[in-house]
Amino acid sequence: MKNLLVLMGILVLLTLTSCATITTSSKARTPLPEPGTLYAVNIIPPGPEVPPKIANFSGTWEGEWPLEVRLATVIVIEDIDFQSKKVTAIYSWGNAARINADWAQARGFIKEDSIVLKVGGKVTVTLSPIAGRSDIIDATYEGWGFSKTQLKKKQ
Repeated sequence: MKNLLVLMGILVLLTLTSCATITTSSKARTPLPEPGTLYAVNIIPPGPEVPPKIANFSGTWEGEWPLEVRLATVIVIEDIDFQSKKVTAIYSWGNAARINADWAQARGFIKEDSIVLKVGGKVTVTLSPIAGRSDIIDATYEGWGFSKTQLKKKQ
């Protein structure tokens, strides 16, 4: 049920035309297909070696970037490999003005108690914890502009 609600939230929020499902697995994931095709988001629960501040990033986060227009976003942290400090995620955005809803695979790394995601060659998204909160994180967008916001964890 939780997975279905996450899926519905992503689809409604971003008005995506592609199909997706949310699954949880302990197996390694395969590379993403081209945008607009079927893709199963695969959230791999962090292992016990991952500190709680970092493990909390695992899952689905949603909010809006206050750029020139308010741009809805959903970020899914699929895998956190604490040993290599690498992170795999899905970065998605909604429709706004001349922007069409879409998604991209993001690769990132752990930097102190934050996660830094690289989306394509131009966009960097930094996610940072907020002291005493596990349901909201600070997010910074740099690339096609600069923006700061807070993202809420989708339960």
